[in-house]
Amino acid sequence: MIPSEQDYGKNIDLPTNYRQIVYQGTVVDSDDPFMLGRIRVYPEDQNITNRLGSVPNWNEDKDKWGDSDPFIFLPLLPYFIYQTPKVGEYVHIIYSNPGEKTLKNQYYIQGPFSSPTSIFFEDSDSAKTFLNAGTQNKKYKPLKNKKGELSNPKTEGVFPKPGDTAILGRNNSDLILKDGEVLLRAGKHNRFNRKQVPTAKNSRAFLQLTQYDTKEQYGQLETKYTLEKTDPNIKKLINFQFIILKTLKTILEEVLLYIISYPMSPQVLLEHQM
Repeated sequence: MIPSEQDYGKNIDLPTNYRQIVYQGTVVDSDDPFMLGRIRVYPEDQNITNRLGSVPNWNEDKDKWGDSDPFIFLPLLPYFIYQTPKVGEYVHIIYSNPGEKTLKNQYYIQGPFSSPTSIFFEDSDSAKTFLNAGTQNKKYKPLKNKKGELSNPKTEGVFPKPGDTAILGRNNSDLILKDGEVLLRAGKHNRFNRKQVPTAKNSRAFLQLTQYDTKEQYGQLETKYTLEKTDPNIKKLINFQFIILKTLKTILEEVLLYIISYPMSPQVLLEHQM
């Protein structure tokens, strides 16, 4: 929800020596004609009606995104890391000179979220849950208990862990960088709403690159025999087992007599040990 213009600029009662660095705002338009990731933001520290009234002959339909638009903010992140907040979401805004907010040198960066389950979209008020302005907000259920255990073990692997470096999509895709491993995933969790705890999807698509510290080494050659073709004329099978002593003397150790049935399932009919 985008607050009305009259909601801005109210209840601003800061001490005269207060030096604010980061300001708050709500996105009202993200469809940048130049596709540079710029957005139009209503800053909460300004009276929107008065600010627009100070622009000569301001026409919202014709003048927005133009040179006279006072609410265009540039992304603080470089263009090569492209991520644009949605309309109605909260953003941090920064002025090159907070004492002169009519300049064009003003920037934004995506604001916080109140839960990993709300990253698809979260309105400005809800996003302030862990800021001073959101102390009255009702919090979502945490994903872990106080012991650091997942409240639902099936959530394991859905979200990045401490120590991971990750690039997250808005829904169910991400890129996880671990020590010696890169993991690209799509469809990582099952459908859920923001009040539910997501569960990992076993049929997710992924591409994994891993560097192993182990060395590949071949073991001793082993020979195994398998019966590739059956002969229905074979009814019985006699197996003689010999042992060869160090004196090179050969001793018959065991004789096994099998009865054959098809499909192949030999059964011992007679066993005789020498």
